[in-house]
Amino acid sequence: MQVAEPKPHQHSMPERFLRQLWLRKEYNESQLATQDNKKVTILDIGEVNTDGGPDFKNARVRIGTMQFSGDIELHQFTEDWKKHGHDRDERFNSVILHVALWGNSSEKLETQSGRAVQTVLLHKILSHKLPEAVSRAVRYDELWRSAPLPCASMNHLVEDQAKKDFVLHLAEMRFTRKERIFKERLNALTAIDLSASTDIKNWEQLLYEGIFDALGYSKNREPFRAIANALPIQRLRTLAPTAEHLQAALFGVSGLLNDAKVSDTETGAFTAELQSLWNSIKVEYTGSHLTRTDWQWLRLRPHNFPPVRLAGAAVIAQRIANEKMFSRLVDIFSVQLPAEEQRKILHELLDTTASGYWKDYYDFGSKWTTPTLSLVGSSRVDDIIINIIIPLMSAYGTIAGNEKIKSASRELYTQYRSLSSNEVTQRMERWLFGGIKFPSAQVQQGAIELYKNYCSVERCKVCSIGKEIENSIAGKK
Repeated sequence: MQVAEPKPHQHSMPERFLRQLWLRKEYNESQLATQDNKKVTILDIGEVNTDGGPDFKNARVRIGTMQFSGDIELHQFTEDWKKHGHDRDERFNSVILHVALWGNSSEKLETQSGRAVQTVLLHKILSHKLPEAVSRAVRYDELWRSAPLPCASMNHLVEDQAKKDFVLHLAEMRFTRKERIFKERLNALTAIDLSASTDIKNWEQLLYEGIFDALGYSKNREPFRAIANALPIQRLRTLAPTAEHLQAALFGVSGLLNDAKVSDTETGAFTAELQSLWNSIKVEYTGSHLTRTDWQWLRLRPHNFPPVRLAGAAVIAQRIANEKMFSRLVDIFSVQLPAEEQRKILHELLDTTASGYWKDYYDFGSKWTTPTLSLVGSSRVDDIIINIIIPLMSAYGTIAGNEKIKSASRELYTQYRSLSSNEVTQRMERWLFGGIKFPSAQVQQGAIELYKNYCSVERCKVCSIGKEIENSIAGKK
């Protein structure tokens, strides 16, 4: 006898469990479609968002014949979109797909900006009946929260060298992908004039966009990107002839100046000066503006607050716009230097020693416990060098036909010292290599790639380490 499908109220599923089913694709992908029967293909599921806003950031999907990039939001019921106020929340304007377990096929949803949002319903296309799906989701959630790695109890069956080889392979893939992204962006910048591919101005824009993206971390990448696109480096150079004007322009476009909290005399004087400079600039600025609600503030340490990050970005943007920073990078990578010496030179180029107002404040009206020394910490500078500058210079070497620059970039990538550890690298060191510290940034990059694209989504069957474990187990039977 066929068992009837449970009704929604019989098996509720908290959204954190639904997230696990979506993350692991516990549904029939071939049947994934919108409520008006347009086929949906997930090209990139995106990044799990643990802060306010949509559940998955920076996703890519194809709906019908159209491809979209943006965010994905998950709910138990379609009506939760409106119940949770997402139709009135600017943070959800970038949602490209709404996923619900249950829902009304005729429900029409919109963002705060008035754009229609397509919805897919999962309850009829789940890989298992709902009670089993709930049970699996609970187990996945427990694994997500507490288990070290899916293969933690078995990866000792694989030789350490084999693990390292695969990690280095992934490090190369990660580097190549970052290099390709810069080349694709260059193609977009030079679509009208292909001969401009070696024009320093276009590479300055790539450097500017890349560094702003990195300074946003995962939580504020979008608003930093928006500023770099709304106020390109060439336009910034024209509008802001001095470092003071440049900082005012960035804060004016960011929307952070409008809501500045004036709690003391120093803050009042500083914001008045910024506002005066911005007033003189904005008469010639016709681009878009952000608001304070575009920025993430939840669970941020003071060093990562948007205002102090933007102040640091302004220092570096000044060097790109008015101090020939990209040309200096070309000079640096045109000679072979020991990795540690090259690292020191690049750190000096990206130095953001704190001075003036931001030495004492991390937000308008909010003071440091003790004055800060730098607006961008040394560990973040290392991240920028590894993830932005080195692949950018490798791409430039390729496009410009300069083998010295390309070779120096690759050499520095392989020789660069380990970066500061984080939750992912610590987990991989402990549970994949028995606590042995990663010897270089390159190995760390490969480990991050392994965790993000294999371990965290349990793609063990297509992982070289997972395959070796499977073969070892099969050989013992």
